[in-house]
Amino acid sequence: MIGSFRIGLLTPSERKNMVIATIEGCLVVAAVQILAGFASVYVLRLGGNLQQVGLLTSLPFLLNAAVLALSAAVSVSAKQALRLSLASAVAHRILMALVPLAPLFGAAAPWWVIAAYSVTAAAMSLSSTYWTAAVSDMFSPQKRGRVFGIRSVFTGIAGFLATLSGGFLLDAFSFPVNFSITFWFATAFGVAGAFFLARLEPPSDPDALEADAPLDRASIAANARRKSAPAAHWGAIFRGEAGRSFFAVTAPLTMFNIGFFLLSPIMNVYYIEDLEFSNSVVGLLTSSFVLAQVVGSLIWGTLIDRWGNHVVAFATTAGMALQSSILWISPSVLFLAVVQGFGGFCFAGFLLGSFNMIISTGERKYRSQTVTWVNVFGNFSAFVGPLLGTMALTLIGFAPSFFLATAFRALSSLLYYRTARSDLNQILNNRLKLRRPNRRSGLPARAPVEGAADGGRSHASS
Repeated sequence: MIGSFRIGLLTPSERKNMVIATIEGCLVVAAVQILAGFASVYVLRLGGNLQQVGLLTSLPFLLNAAVLALSAAVSVSAKQALRLSLASAVAHRILMALVPLAPLFGAAAPWWVIAAYSVTAAAMSLSSTYWTAAVSDMFSPQKRGRVFGIRSVFTGIAGFLATLSGGFLLDAFSFPVNFSITFWFATAFGVAGAFFLARLEPPSDPDALEADAPLDRASIAANARRKSAPAAHWGAIFRGEAGRSFFAVTAPLTMFNIGFFLLSPIMNVYYIEDLEFSNSVVGLLTSSFVLAQVVGSLIWGTLIDRWGNHVVAFATTAGMALQSSILWISPSVLFLAVVQGFGGFCFAGFLLGSFNMIISTGERKYRSQTVTWVNVFGNFSAFVGPLLGTMALTLIGFAPSFFLATAFRALSSLLYYRTARSDLNQILNNRLKLRRPNRRSGLPARAPVEGAADGGRSHASS
């Protein structure tokens, strides 16, 4: 599978950015994964209740949506987006250091974690959104699946090691010193990540990545006219063909986020209060999800370039629906680790597929705004999900809550299927052509393997 992607296919600029983005991603994922993975556990250890865990999981996404909606008023270039991403990243690292101060506030400690973590998450949301807009033109569309797939392999390994180490580090010291050491350790990773973020170099001419062949005079003239023309109102991203493309990406993403984050507060309560797992076991189960993303990222990244983003998103969201429907069956650590691993494998494909769809949606001059608005809807749905999860757990219990999450994930898969049908038909037709015998020679007919990949790319870019 690795051999299907030759690193020599990258330009020198692409290769440099891939290396830097991978190192930066590993450090940031390690920082964020530790904080996000154990923040709910921290609230419970501080004496917090189910409602506070639900707020910790949901409130940051509401704040994210509000901050992103305000920032969406102006579209920025790739270089401007990178500078804004760096500024937000620095703010995020500073705010991270405030979370471990919670024990100083006594009975109000859980509320301090909720407030500090929410503001921290908002800064990270801005940074990641601008980062997405900045890197959208760093790699040509024909290479993005494999480029970000390979990057996700390394970031997944970093997240796995960080989460696993965080669980054991928490068990190595007494409370609350253990959480202070662990979270400040994560902050150090984040600071190092900002150092590499500043060294990314967006291309000076994004249009050069549109095709491998040089532009002719007519194309150059058309680009010049487009660049000199006044920009239309930003509301254009919601209208016409751009609007249909935008909502084709946003609607299934919104449904999936509700189904995915619905289980965020439930799983922590399930692990800590119902099954009474230790910090290291919680870290192990979270790590199994993250480790499976490593394998999934490499496989799904290659399949995206062959089948298209929508096909992979459809298949992986269906897998995530299956995962949530069986999580409650057994309290065995081995069973939960396997199910979490299956979920992580599928989640990797969803992340890559949805990410590539987001950066391929709409016109380039509105790229930063399009990415921001997709994230506004995504974060708001992630805010709704935990609230529904908390309410469901209180009213109907664990098993029905898992099935409620399954329903939203399955609906997301159906919405992805609507846009993936043409790609699926193309893939099936190519397979049938390969298997159909040649009447003259008796040999299988040769069909272009690239057909499915081309269909996926053109569909994702529409």
